[in-house]
Order: sequence, then C-alpha cells, then structure tokens
Amino acid sequence: MSINSLSNKYKNKDYARSLICSSNFVAIAPLVIACDMLTDGACFVWEYETLFDELKDAKCLPTEVARDKLLAGISCLNNPAFLWDAGIFKSMCQSLNNNVAATDIWEELTPAKVAFAMEDIDSLYDEYQGAQDLNPLYGDAPKIYMGACCAINGFINPPSKLDIVKPIYHRYFDNNSDLKNEVISLLEKRKHLEVDAYCNSLSNIRKEQLKFLKSI
Repeated sequence: MSINSLSNKYKNKDYARSLICSSNFVAIAPLVIACDMLTDGACFVWEYETLFDELKDAKCLPTEVARDKLLAGISCLNNPAFLWDAGIFKSMCQSLNNNVAATDIWEELTPAKVAFAMEDIDSLYDEYQGAQDLNPLYGDAPKIYMGACCAINGFINPPSKLDIVKPIYHRYFDNNSDLKNEVISLLEKRKHLEVDAYCNSLSNIRKEQLKFLKSI
C-alpha cells in the first residue's frame, strides 16, 4: 500500500524536531507526521536502521519509547494486521500508551489504554488514508482481547468507547443474570468516566500537537 507524504501539508519542522526528541507523551499521528516531514516521506520505505541513523545524524534521535511507537505507527499504516491479529493489536496498544511493546507477553491493559489506542490509530489513518473509524473492520480475535481487558478490570458493562465488544461480552458475564443489575453502581459509572477522561485528555494533547505542526 502506497503512503503519500504529508510534508506539503505540515510545515513546522522545528516543532517536528522537538516532538521527535521529546520524552513527553506524543500521540502517534503527530509523531509519524513529524518523522514524515523530516525525511520527506522516506521513513515509509527505509529500513528502520537507516531511519534511525538519519534521525541521529539530524540530531533528533527519538527515545526508546518513541522509536518503538514510531515503528508501530509506520507498521500499522503499511500492514493493518492489528485489525485481525490479537497479538499485534495488543502490542500496538502497549506502544501507543508509551510502553515498549512486549510481543511475547499477554498483558491485560486497562480499557482506557485500549480505547485510546484505537482512537489514536483512527487519527493516524484519518491523516494518511482518510478513514476516520476503523471499528467495523476489527475481527473477533482483537475484540475478544478488548473484552477480556474490560472483564479483568471489573467492568460489568464495557465502556461506551469499547461498545464494539458488546456482541461478544457474554463470554465474560451472563447478560441475563441478576448479578449484573446488582453490581452496576456508582463505582461502575466512575470507572466508565475514568476511561472517557483518559482518552479525552490524551486526545486533546494530540490535537494541540497537530495544530503546532501545521503552524509556520
């Protein structure tokens, strides 16, 4: 799949350099776009050793976490296997939440981290492919992982940002049980609000970063 560079749309290369080198949180779309700008789109075809050598020569080598996230972003644009492979999806979620992906460990992430990763991937695909909502394309394996993350973290109902798992949530709870109605409480509502707050907070950071990348 050909990936068209956005270096003609985003112009602030000084800010791009600061994002690439930042040890703070950088969302996936701004990070990939910053790298795209600094390499004139070559980052999508270079071997990763070449990419990081070039960034090092330009004095903007990313941190270990940012390198992992950058490779995750470029990879997911080149091959959307995260849509059907649960292991790859899990690793994407780890990378996008500032954790170096442990591909051989099945970590049960919080629903907030899973939901944000999905939104962050959507933002990247929106920028490069014009696809704003990938939810209908997810297969059963990633959905089962999403549902397991919700259930293990004590969600009787999946949060609204992960309503994609509702059709398979009966795997974890009996939808007809009285227990479900008894357990739903202020604590459950608070857990749902925490998911929204986490996603909205990081989404606002992403919007600001994209805005500054466009400015001259």
